[in-house]
Amino acid sequence: MQRMTGILSGFEQVPPKFEVLSRLCSLLRSPYAEIAEIVELVAIDPGLASSVVRLANSPYYGCREPIDRIENAVERIGFTEVMKLVGILGRKAFPPCPLRCYGLGEEKAWQEALGAAVMMEYLAYHADAEPGTAYLVGLMHGIGRYPIAMKMHRLKPASRLPEGCRLVDEATWERQMIGTDYAATAKDLLKLWNFGPEVYEPIGAHLQPFLRSGRPVMACLLNICLTVLPALMDGSPLPQVPESWLASVGLGEEVLNSCIGPSRAWLHSTDSLLAEAMPLV
Repeated sequence: MQRMTGILSGFEQVPPKFEVLSRLCSLLRSPYAEIAEIVELVAIDPGLASSVVRLANSPYYGCREPIDRIENAVERIGFTEVMKLVGILGRKAFPPCPLRCYGLGEEKAWQEALGAAVMMEYLAYHADAEPGTAYLVGLMHGIGRYPIAMKMHRLKPASRLPEGCRLVDEATWERQMIGTDYAATAKDLLKLWNFGPEVYEPIGAHLQPFLRSGRPVMACLLNICLTVLPALMDGSPLPQVPESWLASVGLGEEVLNSCIGPSRAWLHSTDSLLAEAMPLV
């Protein structure tokens, strides 16, 4: 592949697990996908296949009879859970890149990605959206920060995002610094890596989705999710979300509040779950 010279330079190669993930997303869109196709994809990466089997045998699924075949593991935990697991492993293993311009360490960036994924899944159940896709949209929403951070590190190493920035403020700062923002960069990066439009379009549109024609549901959900994400992550008070925003995706304030507790509980249990099911991660 010819090397790029723009913002995505250095990110042309698809991370192995993301390659599997993008192909699993394609299968999710197909009404004719069969379990054998899923198994074949997962089996491409022996380490990934082992992780799926370990997860299927974990107490999280309340399993009493151990299994050792990837086919049985996929049948036991289901297609969506396999896809989520591949996403988690891929995102957690993403090549390190300093995010100093955002004031983020790798662990915090990982926790924010996972927190958004979990919250998006809960919101999707109430908004008549596909939960597995919503999970991946949340998990991948910040991936565009990595190419931006790399360019900032080269060109403006002393620059730092001002504290307390909202989504639109962050994007404005990025465009002032290097001419693009993390949402547009994530969209282009995920397209380059062969993800489908159901993943990259909401991420590309989530900064001001309520001003767009038709108010795209998944993009609106992501905006709402990221607005309340600090409350999920650190227990701070839930910020006020305009009723019109919630109504546009069929949600109410009580539903939004009801998603915070379960999302936080699941997020806090993830590290132990991964350590038990996937000790090599």
